[in-house]
Formats: sequence, C-alpha cells, structure tokens
Amino acid sequence: MSAPSTFEMTNTSGVRISYDLWDGAGRAILLVHGLASNKSLYRPMARALNELGYRVVAYDQRGHGRSSKPDSEYGFDEVVSDLNELVDYLQFLDLGWNSPLLVGQSWGASVVEEAARRNPSKWSGLVTIDGGIIPMFEVMPVWEECEERLAPPELAGMSYSAFDSLIRRAHPDWAEESIQGTLENMELREDGTIKPWLSRTNHMKILRGLWEYDPVAALAEMPLGTLMLVADDNSDHGAQKRRYAAKISSHSSAKFIYFPDGDHDLQAQRPQELAELIDFETRNGVLR
Repeated sequence: MSAPSTFEMTNTSGVRISYDLWDGAGRAILLVHGLASNKSLYRPMARALNELGYRVVAYDQRGHGRSSKPDSEYGFDEVVSDLNELVDYLQFLDLGWNSPLLVGQSWGASVVEEAARRNPSKWSGLVTIDGGIIPMFEVMPVWEECEERLAPPELAGMSYSAFDSLIRRAHPDWAEESIQGTLENMELREDGTIKPWLSRTNHMKILRGLWEYDPVAALAEMPLGTLMLVADDNSDHGAQKRRYAAKISSHSSAKFIYFPDGDHDLQAQRPQELAELIDFETRNGVLR
C-alpha cells in the first residue's frame, strides 16, 4: 500500500500550502477538495491512482486543513492563483508535472473549471466530482436564501467522539480511511472537543463566491477533455443536476457519468471505482 509524503510550500501571497505527494513516473494528477473538506479525503483514491501508475498530489486549499488560514482573499482569483503556483512549484521540482490532469470535488470542481477556463494550455484534462454543474444563483436567486440554506452547522464544541459517531452513522458504507479523512476536517482540542479548520466567516466568504459562479458559462467553450462524475438520486437536487448537465452537454463535449445512490463525496465512497474510471478515460476516452 503506497503512502504519501507530506510537504509544504509558501506562495507569493505568503500562503503556506500543505500537500500530499504520491510519486511516480506516469501522468500527473492534481486533486482539489471541496468546501470545508481537506486533502486527506482523497487518500484512498489517490493511492489507487498511484498504483495505476500516476503521480498524484492532493493539497489543502487556503483556510483548510494544514494550510494557512488568512482572514481574507477567498475568491476565485486567489484560490486559482494558489493552484497555479503549486503546480509551477511542482514543475520546478519535477518536469513530469507539466500539464497535469485537474480533478476537483464540489467547490473544488468549480475551482478547477475556472483554472482550466483561464489557462487551458496549462492542463491536460478536467475531471469534476459532484460539483461544477449548477449555477447556484439561478436556483436560489437571492443570496440571503443561499446564506440561510447552506450555512455550515455549528460544530465547534461538539465532542470528538460524538462527531466520530455522527460521521459513521451517515456513511456506513465508507472504508475506515475515508472516515478518518472526514474527521480531519476538524481540529481536535485539548478538552476533547472539535473545531472546524475552516472558520465560519471564511466558509461564508467562499460560499458567496460559489453562489455567484456560473459553471455552465465556464464550460461553454472548454477546449479540454472533460469528465463529470455525478452523484445521482431521485431528489429535486438530483433533477437539477441532470437539467443543468443537459445545458452543459448542449454546448460542450463533456462526458457525464452518474452514480445511483452516490454520496456527494464520491471520492471517499467509491475511490477505487473513480480511479479506474479516470484511468480508463485517460487511456481510451475523453481525457486522452
């Protein structure tokens, strides 16, 4: 079982970025996590990709996990710049990081879409995991509605053991490594309680930018091969995803694959399956 090496780099904005590296000789893949998540939730999938021959990096975005937590600057300009500088740094260390494949989940899907839209020649392909599909401002036209519906729960002060039990009940089909990755969304304090690594204030700043973002427009003229992996169910939200996927398909060559009964964190629920799909599409499909 391959284990990552963990490193840090400090970019030109003074933001310290923590990243996990699974080294290898094959195509490079960069994994970008979602809002209020962290790089550890990618570990099972990253390892599976590495065992398929890829070199892989997953990193904590600013405000998250073990990376710096500035008080401001959480817009797409800043997070895309973080991503670009990390890849430039990896290229400086190893030319094998030229033109990596971008993979992003949830908010991370929008981050990688925007990075690819702004500079498509820097990347070799694009994968989104249950994100980067719905323009939130269209389904919730007033910001205050989004603010009320999607504000994070108040978890600070909950006991670690209670949070552990909560996650295990919510995801009975997840492997232990994915459970542990979710637990790493929280700082464990000396009194046995938890506190989210991402502050509530910074969470809401990111959410506001995500609410304003238009993934349909970002993908309208995307020149890169694009694979969109979607958690599917019979809910209204699932129907919204299918409706906007049809809009994207009408002016894009993106390939959609749906996962019935899939969790939002598909990379944690079905890491081997996703790794094998990405591998297949890089060899034979839309990511060649």
